[in-house]
Amino acid sequence: MSKSNSYYTDLITSIGSEDLHVKAEHSDDRGMGLYATEPLEAGETLWAERPLLGALVRAFDRPLCACETCGRFLGSLQLQLKYGLGMVSGSEMAKVFNDGDEEMIHELLFTPELPKVPGEAARLTDETPCLWQGDGEFLFFCSQHCRGGFENVHRPLWESEAGRRVRQVAKEGDMEYLLLAAKVILGFSGADDGLREGVRRLCGGDQSYWECVDIPEDEKEAATFIEDCKNTLEKGSKAMAGLVDKADDETKKLGTFKGLNGLVGKLCRNAIMVTYPNPLTEYLLAISQTDADLTTLRALVQKAKPVVADDEDDGDDFVQVDLGEGVVADSRTLCPHYRGWAVFPLLACVNHSCRPNLETEFSGDGATLVANVSESAAIAAGVELTISYCDVEEESTEERQKQLAAYGFECQCERCCKKARKA
Repeated sequence: MSKSNSYYTDLITSIGSEDLHVKAEHSDDRGMGLYATEPLEAGETLWAERPLLGALVRAFDRPLCACETCGRFLGSLQLQLKYGLGMVSGSEMAKVFNDGDEEMIHELLFTPELPKVPGEAARLTDETPCLWQGDGEFLFFCSQHCRGGFENVHRPLWESEAGRRVRQVAKEGDMEYLLLAAKVILGFSGADDGLREGVRRLCGGDQSYWECVDIPEDEKEAATFIEDCKNTLEKGSKAMAGLVDKADDETKKLGTFKGLNGLVGKLCRNAIMVTYPNPLTEYLLAISQTDADLTTLRALVQKAKPVVADDEDDGDDFVQVDLGEGVVADSRTLCPHYRGWAVFPLLACVNHSCRPNLETEFSGDGATLVANVSESAAIAAGVELTISYCDVEEESTEERQKQLAAYGFECQCERCCKKARKA
């Protein structure tokens, strides 16, 4: 068995054990892909996986009470409510959680009691959250496990001058993938074999970043865009040099201009944008439809101060909740969502089709991806599992291919290929 196949076999085993009837296989025309080893029923849930790595991208210019590593909202509904209302600050939370006083922790997490969710039913994460302050901001972690990568990833990015420069370059160059790449590189150094091999197996070849994204159609604008990308990556590689100066040779190569350019391109092709809905919004929506006494809740929500969204936010996830008596809570004021980019290692092995036989969704916490067989048809043994990299609702083959151009291939699925359709 090749090293590549061995990696995916181990990955499949770790995710689904013997109940996951799929295998990874390489073909000359499709590269690595996933195939069914037994018939799979329509609508069947195949696997759920957490991200190999990810980077949070705040949708609003304010701190969020969410885990810096996995993206889950922390603590409890009450903690989210208090933090959203400004009733508790990051420094106050850090003191309570770090002191370890159980009574103080319980008071912070579970008071006041909310309608229909008594006691610890309001808990969102199992462990007591961890907080760290650096460079004037607080980083939140939902567990000691998620804080495990703190020393080699988060501390350098948030505490060192080189890390500040990397974050500044990513922001000024409007290149979110650069921050994700920095986390990958820092995590790669000294990481276990699974993460290192997962990074090596990201598809994308040696394509440059600008070959993996949509660029302006106008020739002059395209040239300017590419030049801007090069400048951002050049600045990023110079900043990264200060973060990886003591790392192993393979990690150092990832931090060079060539390595960073290729890595950002691979991340662009493999990462999925994830929107993390705040569970407080879901709770408010649900409780507003019941006969519960919302007097105390209304009094609290009335204290919320409006938050101005980013200019680029289109408001698609904006939710208003009518709590009665003229009190309206909205998700942008009290409990904003946020988005992030994440790489899911097994899904990254799944190839494209304009008639996909897999569907994906995210769990309630937004941090776990679930892969299901499409409701429209079962999958026979030996058939490749596919998802769509483009808008499957688009009828025009030409338009779909334009959407796929950044992936570097021409789709030959039965929907696109004339020979396949005639057959």
